[in-house]
Amino acid sequence: MRRPSSLRNAPALLALDFGPRRRRPGGLGWLTLLIGAVALVAALVGAWSDYVDVDERTRIVERLRAQTRAAATPVAVPAGTDGSLDAGAAQAVAARLNADWAGVFADVARAQAEGVTLMELHGDAARGSLRIVADTPDLDAAFAWVERLQQADGALRAASLDSHAWIEGKGGAAVRINATASWGAGR
Repeated sequence: MRRPSSLRNAPALLALDFGPRRRRPGGLGWLTLLIGAVALVAALVGAWSDYVDVDERTRIVERLRAQTRAAATPVAVPAGTDGSLDAGAAQAVAARLNADWAGVFADVARAQAEGVTLMELHGDAARGSLRIVADTPDLDAAFAWVERLQQADGALRAASLDSHAWIEGKGGAAVRINATASWGAGR
């Protein structure tokens, strides 16, 4: 279409459409959507599998609990007794449970010296024994520490050094000692 001669030198028409032009999605966009959909389906299948597995395990646990309850038999009471416990046996158990742990820890703390590092304490109230593993800088410190344990006037008695070994640590060479002591019910 030709312009009239009077508009020939007029400026071009203005495009007043300020909205962005919408581009059609490209191949990369469709590929990303496809990958996301596949990942979603895989996650849902995995979640469903986990749900079924947990449900099956719950049913197995419930079945085992029911079998355990059914198989549990009451404790038989010997004939001629009223079912009460022997007082002596009950007192022996109570004495083992009421061991003087505070006294043991107090004696070990009183014997503590510079450079002695406690590594393990294994107490057996039923036997009245305490096994101690500690690190000392040298043998003289080990002997002095065991001597202080022997002189403790509290719960511990008859402490002795059972074994020792030289070990290499961060601060240099040290002596790892194993000591035992008697205490509590075993007195």
